[in-house]
Formats: sequence, structure tokens, C-alpha cells
Amino acid sequence: MKQINLLKYVLISIIFIYTTACDKNDPLKDILPEKVRTEFVNKFPNARMSDYSKHIEPFSSAEMWKVSFADNIGMKSNSWFNSNGSWKLTYTELNSIDDLTFWAKRTFMRSEYADANIEQIYKTERDGLLGSLYTLYFISSDNVGFNLLINDDGLFLNKTSWSLSAPSIIINLPQDHFNFINDRYNDAEIRSYFYDFSEHEYIIKHEGKIKFVTFDWEDKEGSWKETRYELDKNYQLPDNVIKYKEKNFPDFEYTNIYYIELDKGNEYLSMSEDGKNKYGYHIREDA
Repeated sequence: MKQINLLKYVLISIIFIYTTACDKNDPLKDILPEKVRTEFVNKFPNARMSDYSKHIEPFSSAEMWKVSFADNIGMKSNSWFNSNGSWKLTYTELNSIDDLTFWAKRTFMRSEYADANIEQIYKTERDGLLGSLYTLYFISSDNVGFNLLINDDGLFLNKTSWSLSAPSIIINLPQDHFNFINDRYNDAEIRSYFYDFSEHEYIIKHEGKIKFVTFDWEDKEGSWKETRYELDKNYQLPDNVIKYKEKNFPDFEYTNIYYIELDKGNEYLSMSEDGKNKYGYHIREDA
């Protein structure tokens, strides 16, 4: 489980400078940049704008415009644009499972979580990411909160028990991240992005596998930290890795195997994930 760094959260919250840009006499005229207004109308031609505001994004120091609106069936959303009018993010809170696409709803209904009492659903769309991401939040019978991540085409990405930051905490995703992913993982589909106050995490689909690519948060460029993905349970570990395990952890029985790409050398992670107490061992590829 990932742990949120509360100090970083507080610091970012403090420096998040939010400036309302609405004119009391005519709230939807003159102040909103024309480029933003034009792009909004082009992207959401049937939307009814209800409000807008300006703020400075702490991570990039960029001026951003948040536009609140409702579509032609009354679904309320918020979109973010930069001052040049480029769309970056749209966030929509949904009312029920029925608001999912057919494919996403089918994936959920066929999953082991179909009987869960879903308390919150929201859809996130980002510039540079493929399709939409649905996040479904529920509390399990043992009072643990979980998020299910499903793309609009029905691809199931992950189940997490760690708290997710608000999508609008980071609006401008670093171009260096996209460059790295595209260079290292040819033809990869970037399916989601999260920021957990310690790292940037992208979920990609590459060569038929779901992979988690993470970058450190400390600088704007965000140095690559690792890429992790699960291997098939029948995957045959290399002989040297098996020998290392038998010598050092002879009684350990794993249920899941992960491969971790690192700058210092790749590793295998064998995990026991049955029950509440999950644990495992890292074994270097060249052990």
C-alpha cells in the first residue's frame, strides 16, 4: 500500500494559489481569455458554461483556467485549459454505474467486485492519455476503501487501497515523461496518470501487458524511478533466480511474480498475496 506524504500534501495545498476570475456584473464575459473560450466551445459545443476561475498550478507555475459546465443531459464537469487555450483535463463525477460506457460497465459487472456498494464514480480525461478513465470507489466488508480503475473501452487497469490525489493537483504533465515512455516502450498506450505526493505514476499498455511506470516528484522533469508489471503465474524464473530463492527463502511460497525495471539493474519480486498480510522478496535478475 502506498503511503501519502502528508507534509508534502500540506505544502502543496498551501501554495495552491486559487484566484476567482468571475466578474459580478457579467461573470462569463471579458475576463476569460478568448482562446480559452473558443477552445471550450469547440470541444464542448453543447455545454452550458456556469462558472470559471483562474489559478496558478504549483508544480509547473503555469496559469490555468478552470471552466465549470453541464452537458445537454445535465451532467456536471470541470475542465482545465492553459492560457493559450489548450485543453488539459476534464473531471466529471458520475451518478451511477449506468453512466459508464457499455464496455466499462460490462467489465465491472463481470468482475469479482460487481456486488460492491459503489460510493463514488468519476471520469477523468487528460491531454496525452488514451481514452477516459473511470475510478470507482467502494468500502469492503472489513472497512477498507478501494478504487477500481477501468478505461472506457473496458480495460481493467488496477485495484488500489491507497488514497488517490485529486486529478487537478497536477494538470500539466511533464513532456519528458511522455518522451521517456514513447522512447522506451514503443507503441505503448498511456492509459492513466496519478500523483501521490511522492511520485508520478503512469499506467500503460505495452506488448499486451499492463505496466506501471513511475517517476520521482522532486523536480519538474521527474527522473524515472521504475517500471513494474506482473508476470504470468506460470512464468518460468531463470535458473539463477530459482537457486537464489531456494538458498535464501526455501520455505517461501509465492502467489504472484512481478518484474521490476530499474536503472541500477532489473529485479524479480515474488509476492505472497493471499490474505491480509502481503509480503515478498526482491531478487536481482543477475543474482
